[in-house]
Amino acid sequence: MNELPRGCSVETHRVRELENEIAELEARFPGLSADFAVAERIVKQDPFRGPVISSSSSAQKAGNASLRKMQVHSKAAQRGKNKGFRLVYHVHREAMLFHVFLLHIYFKGDKEDLISSEYARLQAVLVRLKIA
Repeated sequence: MNELPRGCSVETHRVRELENEIAELEARFPGLSADFAVAERIVKQDPFRGPVISSSSSAQKAGNASLRKMQVHSKAAQRGKNKGFRLVYHVHREAMLFHVFLLHIYFKGDKEDLISSEYARLQAVLVRLKIA
């Protein structure tokens, strides 16, 4: 776990697109909401847990927002950890407050990784939120 600077706090924010994805996945995997709540608590405790996604590292160098991805362990999927869910998020710091924007969740069994149009869509969400 990475240490937050002393006196800093963390807030998580779910974007509406994520809420829609959770609802769609919950229909296929009952119980996902509970698994997601655990993942949300984990990322709030350690916002730098997930690695920067490699395709977004070039965006980071260009001054755009970087994206992070973490594994969401799930009892709902009843699969091995490599077939679970992935949560894509962005961490934005304002003075002593870290905002963690929860952007996208997907089932690893549906796709291996994000495609370039999905990266672009997520960057557009950050622009809409005025943090990119």
